[in-house]
Amino acid sequence: MQEQQEQRKSTDLICFWSFSLLQGFFFCVSIYALLNGNPNKLGLPFDPDHSSCGFDLEQYKYVYFTTPSNNFLYRTVCLSECPNKQYITKLQCSPNSIVKSCQINPSVTNISESILAYPSEAYNSQICLPKNPDYLNEIKEYIVPSVNQRLGSGLRDLKWIILGISLISVIISVIVLLFIEKYGTRIFWGYFAIIVLSLFSLCFLSAQQYYQSQEQLVLDQQLETNKILSFANSLEISQKLYQIVIIISIIAVILSIVYAIYLKSQTILLNSFIKVGGDFIKSNITCIIAPFLGAVIIMLYSFVWIEQQLYLLSNLKFQDNKYPYFQLNLTSEDQALIVINFLIYIWTLVFIIGLIEYLTSGMVCEWYYQQGNRVNFEKKNVLSNLIKYHIGSVALGSMLITTFKFIKQILNTTKLCQGFQNRILLAISKHNYVIMNIQPNHFLDCGIIVRELIIKEIDTYNKIGELGQTFLEISRLSMALCCQSICMLIIQDHPYSIILSLYCFVIAYSITSLFISVYGQSSEAIYMLYLYSQKHLSQEDNPQCTITLQLVFNQLNDNINQMQ
Repeated sequence: MQEQQEQRKSTDLICFWSFSLLQGFFFCVSIYALLNGNPNKLGLPFDPDHSSCGFDLEQYKYVYFTTPSNNFLYRTVCLSECPNKQYITKLQCSPNSIVKSCQINPSVTNISESILAYPSEAYNSQICLPKNPDYLNEIKEYIVPSVNQRLGSGLRDLKWIILGISLISVIISVIVLLFIEKYGTRIFWGYFAIIVLSLFSLCFLSAQQYYQSQEQLVLDQQLETNKILSFANSLEISQKLYQIVIIISIIAVILSIVYAIYLKSQTILLNSFIKVGGDFIKSNITCIIAPFLGAVIIMLYSFVWIEQQLYLLSNLKFQDNKYPYFQLNLTSEDQALIVINFLIYIWTLVFIIGLIEYLTSGMVCEWYYQQGNRVNFEKKNVLSNLIKYHIGSVALGSMLITTFKFIKQILNTTKLCQGFQNRILLAISKHNYVIMNIQPNHFLDCGIIVRELIIKEIDTYNKIGELGQTFLEISRLSMALCCQSICMLIIQDHPYSIILSLYCFVIAYSITSLFISVYGQSSEAIYMLYLYSQKHLSQEDNPQCTITLQLVFNQLNDNINQMQ
């Protein structure tokens, strides 16, 4: 820890510039979307001249089918109010190139020029739906917006709910962080209860909407108007999503219960693991400032990203089509921008989490080698080293760790490809941030050191790694699922509530990761420092590990000996 600062140099700088260029691209796309899109048009019907009812034609917000007969459903017009009786002489409409007059002419000989009046009622503040079942049956397939428009309009209307649920995740995370050491194992089992309840609620809500949509799909033309109104909200994609969520939720509940039973025997060890991080946090309570700042940045960035998605989804091009909801579509270029910007968004989220993990690792290093002595404790060195030298390594590390995270979990579970795991995957972990604070190396160079340290203590590491990752993932997953369930409960009437609630899950998962990583990263960083000190420092320079940590090692050794 006493190495001269001039020994340090910028590491993995190319990754920092790549990340910066992608952020520049992200904001250039935002400007492009802002200039070309308009979320207010999402989900609105259009007349045959591509004028939106309620926006371009502000006083005429209802689309009306003047000739509700097959092959003539393109004959629409925008009305200021829906007619509620059959015997009227003129519509309150805005004429267009197809419907050139608002005068009723039911007796015209050419049906392609007819303008009929029929009793109707306003639906979704957009459509004049006929009360005549035959007319309803004719138009029902033409009154549902495209998937992109439905998603976009839902996101537009619900974005503040999604961000509000994200704020709830901050509050929950702070409460957990403050009480986790005192009620360690109780909170951990509470996580499992939250997961099971959240999954049950998701399963219940999905099943409820699935069966509702099933009933809607078997409607025939004799059904009442209000039931056919419900039909307009049902889409085949929703049914498939409901089925998938129901199956996944049931499987996840069973696995959660089985895993909870398995971990019951590790309660004492798990409690000790939590207290390891608690030793550091009690001495450095200001370490929770970084997650707060990270959460604020994530919420602001998420707001920008959601707005960007809205403007991109509304940057629609007119097609050779005159039906009210099928005139617009996304170009392949805009679809590619949406996918690319989603990947940039994910990288940004994990990059922010990586920054917090690096800062936590650096503060743990200072605390560990000073054994809690706050004399000459300069947190600014950790931050300045990050900004001056290692921000590129964090950009690289966050991307690699996220990419290989699921591969590592699968290999750990299946016990496959142990050689690949020991040679490659052990060198790609957040432990590298700890070594990076001690030695001024690149991310992968630090990974080589980490791998050597771990392989010599592989049994102990596997045990601690299993507990550590279990604790972190269960914490993140439980709070993210809780926020998603709350979100889905609030917006359950929307046909794409499942997809829209995933926005809540992603943001909540990222925010809770910031706070929970303070405990998880500090505990694992202390363990890595202990291994590093045993190998690289002399007996005089090697500080004694904390009492709590020694208790953990003793418990681990006892467990491993019993297993052998």
